[in-house]
Amino acid sequence: MIPVRDEADNLNATLAAVTRQFDLAGIRIDPRRYEILILANNCLDNSAEIVRRWQLKQALPPIHLAEIEFSPTEANCGHARRMVMEAAFLRLKKLGKKRGVIASTDGDTRVAPDWIAATLLEINLGADAVSGRIMIEPKELAALDGKTRRYHLLDVYYRYLAAELESYLAPLVFDPRPRHHQHFNASFAVTVEAYKLAGGVPKVTHLEDFAFYNSLQRVDARFRHSPQVRVFTSARQHGRTACGLSTQLAEWTTMGECSEPYFVESLNELETRFVTFHELRQYWQTATAGKSFVKDNLQYLAEILGVHESWLRTELHLSETFGRLRQNIEQKQRENGLWRVRHSLVPIKKAIADLRLRLENLRRSA
Repeated sequence: MIPVRDEADNLNATLAAVTRQFDLAGIRIDPRRYEILILANNCLDNSAEIVRRWQLKQALPPIHLAEIEFSPTEANCGHARRMVMEAAFLRLKKLGKKRGVIASTDGDTRVAPDWIAATLLEINLGADAVSGRIMIEPKELAALDGKTRRYHLLDVYYRYLAAELESYLAPLVFDPRPRHHQHFNASFAVTVEAYKLAGGVPKVTHLEDFAFYNSLQRVDARFRHSPQVRVFTSARQHGRTACGLSTQLAEWTTMGECSEPYFVESLNELETRFVTFHELRQYWQTATAGKSFVKDNLQYLAEILGVHESWLRTELHLSETFGRLRQNIEQKQRENGLWRVRHSLVPIKKAIADLRLRLENLRRSA
């Protein structure tokens, strides 16, 4: 499913990619196995007309188009994506497909030829939801201002290394190495049952992908960050929302013009978070199994997290899922501010250098 608003410049490439999909052996997927839902809202260009032309020339896979003029308060990406994902959910639910898959991308994004097949592979391996690796179109990446491109590449490298570090220190069976760090709209898939369990896409005006990811985490959905699932997106700096890649690129351009340093979380902060929450997950599993745990160790974890031990003990017993427990702790950390006081941000180059050295040792040990 694809929400669209003024995407005439990119939509042909988007539709060409999603209508010609192949399995992992390179054989064309039967186009009757899936359908494409497009919601065109508040368009001032000919995006809808482009979709209609595709409907005429491409009988399969079926392309369904809805044109809607939202009110000013509803004309945002969060509302549009929530509507089209809900429509996809209802269609699959009516067919009785509990493990049916709702796969989402953007109108300025070109999915890989095996995007559907790679996504379904992860679902068949047990994932409830899958995010793909999102990369900027090579030509557009090369055309970026040099400093903007450098900020972007440093950020991608840093976050990829951080995801690898987490895979060593807080391993998850359903999200093994290699894995990436992204869970965004350009490549986001979820099963019908997980969508329902999470309550659908939250009612937000933007960053609905981040909000939906949090909802899935809250119900302990098995989320897979799959490097096999790939898409290529535009490098425009004037997006359809106040947040997102386009906004980030624009911010990096401004930072480059002012030669501003780029600060991120340090190796120590990342490692402390990953190890502490991994140990806390084991405590939560012990508590939900009705077993007792060592009080001294819980006091130690509470101190590291910057929360009271009595509060943490209560949350351990009340939280029905580990995801809810973790999000409650992170909310408490934002409220009291102790975590940020204890952990200073560092220049991204230093963080990358430290991560590389730490990962070299972890890779050798593994």
